[in-house]
Amino acid sequence: MRAAFCAIALLAAISLFAREEEMMICNFDDVTTEWWSKFRAHEIITVEREGGTKALRLPFDLSGEPGYDWVRTGVEEGIDVRDFHYLTFRLRAEGHGERLLPMLMQRVEPSPENPHGEIVAPASQRWITLDFEGWRQISVPLEAFDGLAEIADSVQMINFSLLHPSEDAGPGVLFIDDVAFSTAPVGEVQPEQVPYPPADIAISNEAEFFALIDLERDDLRSVREAVAREDWVGAKQAWYDHLRTRSEPRWTWSRDDRAEIEALYAEHFGGLERFVPEADRVLERQFNFLGVPKTLERDIDWLQGPVEWTHVLSRHQYWRTLGYAYWATGDDRYAEDLAFMLRDWIADNPVPRILTNARGKHGTVWRTLEAGIRGDEWFDVMELFIDAPQFDAELAWLMTRSLVEHARHLHRYEITFRHGNWQVVECTGLTAIGIMLPEFREAPDWRERGFRYLVEHMQRDVYPDGAHHELTPGYHSWVMHKYIKAARLATLNGYEVPGLMDRHERMFEFLLHLAKPDRRFPPLGDAGRGGSVMGHLGLGALMYGRSDMRYLAVDRPEASWIWLFGPEVFERYAQINGREPDFLSSMLPHAQYLMMRTGWEPGDRYLLFDAAPWGGGHSHEDRLQVILHAGERDLVLDPGIYSYDQPLSRTYFRGAEAHNVLLIDEGGQPRSDPEVLAWGTTDVADFASAQIREGGITHQRSVLFARPDYWVVVDHVSGAEDRALTRLFHLPAVEIQTQPDVVRTAWPGGTNVAIINAGPGRLEMREGWLPTGSAEAVRSPVAAFVAEAGQVGPFVTVLAPFDEPEELPQVERLPSDDRSVVRLRVSRADGGEDELAIAADRVRLSAGGETAVARALLVRRGDAGMEVYMHGAIE
Repeated sequence: MRAAFCAIALLAAISLFAREEEMMICNFDDVTTEWWSKFRAHEIITVEREGGTKALRLPFDLSGEPGYDWVRTGVEEGIDVRDFHYLTFRLRAEGHGERLLPMLMQRVEPSPENPHGEIVAPASQRWITLDFEGWRQISVPLEAFDGLAEIADSVQMINFSLLHPSEDAGPGVLFIDDVAFSTAPVGEVQPEQVPYPPADIAISNEAEFFALIDLERDDLRSVREAVAREDWVGAKQAWYDHLRTRSEPRWTWSRDDRAEIEALYAEHFGGLERFVPEADRVLERQFNFLGVPKTLERDIDWLQGPVEWTHVLSRHQYWRTLGYAYWATGDDRYAEDLAFMLRDWIADNPVPRILTNARGKHGTVWRTLEAGIRGDEWFDVMELFIDAPQFDAELAWLMTRSLVEHARHLHRYEITFRHGNWQVVECTGLTAIGIMLPEFREAPDWRERGFRYLVEHMQRDVYPDGAHHELTPGYHSWVMHKYIKAARLATLNGYEVPGLMDRHERMFEFLLHLAKPDRRFPPLGDAGRGGSVMGHLGLGALMYGRSDMRYLAVDRPEASWIWLFGPEVFERYAQINGREPDFLSSMLPHAQYLMMRTGWEPGDRYLLFDAAPWGGGHSHEDRLQVILHAGERDLVLDPGIYSYDQPLSRTYFRGAEAHNVLLIDEGGQPRSDPEVLAWGTTDVADFASAQIREGGITHQRSVLFARPDYWVVVDHVSGAEDRALTRLFHLPAVEIQTQPDVVRTAWPGGTNVAIINAGPGRLEMREGWLPTGSAEAVRSPVAAFVAEAGQVGPFVTVLAPFDEPEELPQVERLPSDDRSVVRLRVSRADGGEDELAIAADRVRLSAGGETAVARALLVRRGDAGMEVYMHGAIE
């Protein structure tokens, strides 16, 4: 319901009342006001107030994903608000404690730095909790809108965001009326809020720092005595000495094992010297993150832009590289540079007074995700450098002071469960600080809260089949590894955390099922261009003694395992023998990924049918797509995504047009979740069927695998008889050969694929995008079979991998008395013949002289005789 933005009334207000005490934007009585909302349909209705008046009504429900909603209006010409002091509005809500956050916005051209094309000024500290009854007249001071000065001369949108559901969130309704800018407050002024439990996060001096420590501990006697004298130099030295000599707590590895670690690197990984060139580039401030190279000043400007580039810069993972080079060479330059950057970062980036994850124009260094990463990573840095002369008492104090601020920052933020990888990463950092700095009185609270949410994530965010809630294999793997780190630290330091690893082994099983024959996972959702499962499954084999995971895993431990489990990983891993998994095709019942495969070797054939539910902000519009891999190649592919800083990541790569789906009138997909209707696998064939239903339209896709030769994809669509329907199939960036109903890849050797349209619809070749790096993409071919409005389905596509053209099957569509039933005859290259019938539901099917009440019936004839496959509905 995109709006006309109150255009007539608003322009009149600008011209007549710009210098008056109030500029009425919308009162819903005098003008026809059209706003637009994120998810739910809003409306203008008459409400009971002051004898009856009109207001905007917005139903909402933040109990599910993605946990937010908004409604907004605006004007292209913009509003100069510099003569006003308040945004004022009337409000009534039937809610559950949700928060309403006013925002003022300006449109700009989308760019890599600002892919949404918006400059946002939120009133971060003036949110309104929807826990009151009746109408309220509220005024929010314009000075409370963060960054408003940048857009004050031309505010183009007024936005009301609904955020942060409470634990008992449910359906609610919001009413808004009389939105205006004013010079004086109207009604009550919304007070500044403390968004999370009040606490002083920042530590301003030595006295405050040491007051946070339990100085009565026996091992802190020297610190206690220096603090009693207010000898801060002595106290810092005593604290530094304590950190260097304490035997507990234990990190995941110890510098005491340095000689053994260096020997393993020399034997297996080219020695720690291999990090020297990269470390030298750090000294020169030559960075390449997300495919974007930059050379910075020695005194780094930490707010760089693009946004994600800034975030990666302040994750400081390159500080470990300096540590490895320092160990390898003993060169003081690496320790000196680490000390310089650590001091510089802390000095330039004080802990923020206002807790926000707003992206900012150039990014932010205190985003809670990065805070969680640093809360983990910095202890590696401390262990690598703590014996270096440059890592002196002052630097140790600065680092631990900042770590305490990080913990308090994260602890303040973590007040409610939030789906997704962010909270797992944040809580891993929080628990790491709580474990590694037990001397602080607040540490038990940090550990308790971090572990509590990690356990809750294991129960609520990890499905029983092992899939992580976001259903994005890259983030799934990240979460899986964060749990290893948290559990390892807990075990090493004697903390029992029931439930922490309950489904962790199944997370490895998820990757095992998903793995393509090339040992990579497909790039589903925000999973980049896909990735190898071999290192992940090696860890699974090591942790859980799984020979099937060992079969698909790396031949030897990866270097990172040494820092996680110690030098003994080589001996432990060598004792595990690989064994081929005892299954082929499989379905993950909660993730709703269905994999059809011929085997586990690189040359085998594999198709993934994606019927997964919406997993949140990292999901793409890919429901009911198919992905085909054969002969060590991706043949029908999901292009994936590249760096979030690149514009296509926020537009094309997440949309339906970038996936192998069916489009209705070339539009996007509905957000409804697919329902799996059928699944079965035998030695003869596999069959799966799933559907999406929304707005009176049902799209059902069925896939039959006639082993080991080809797949048949059938699309039944109802309720869209007057719509154009387009089936998309994305192909690699290679030469393509076409016939009226056939598209072929044309590699000069190896396996290719033919996509055969068995009707109806005409072939139309299009261009898509295929990432080739973190910041690069090339044009790639897309086969589109377009059925004009009124053409009757079902729609049939055959996907046939082949090594030589003569291997291609001949496909003939047979007549059917039932228009909902697809009948095909497929003549195979080996001289055999298949007849098959596929329906949208269980009906009487006939094929090859056989009949059955089923969804799918396949009759195969060849040298081995006759084979029959049939599949009915799931009971």
